Amino acid sequence: MKRFAVILIGFVVALPAFAQSPPPELVLQQLLGLESSQVAAIQNLNAQRRAAIEPLVAQMRPLEQELAAAIESASPDASGVGALVLSIRALQRQIMQHDQNARAAFADILTPAQRAQLEAIRGVEAAIHAIEALRLLGL
Repeated sequence: MKRFAVILIGFVVALPAFAQSPPPELVLQQLLGLESSQVAAIQNLNAQRRAAIEPLVAQMRPLEQELAAAIESASPDASGVGALVLSIRALQRQIMQHDQNARAAFADILTPAQRAQLEAIRGVEAAIHAIEALRLLGL
């Protein structure tokens, strides 16, 4: 619990330093103590991920528009709508796979200590969501 509080405080203290919205890899460099070679590897990984996902998103947009139009038509063709849904879902699965691969590759870039720190940061993120839920409930 003490470690969680220390990380939360560090995160909150570091937050104003990032108010100018620097590149995310530089934020990670500060928070995780990344070496310049790790930052370069993360930038490369992000570029590869984007290059793989952008064409899939570009393929999905017209299908989504076509699906919306098909659903809104006076007499939607169920088989056509179903085919569009399946095509969109297939592209979404490919995107999800690229995301999972990128997360795994990102973890491989980090040292064990950095991975532990990242998990602690993710725990803080979950706590922030829980705090917001409590606030919304008035608790």
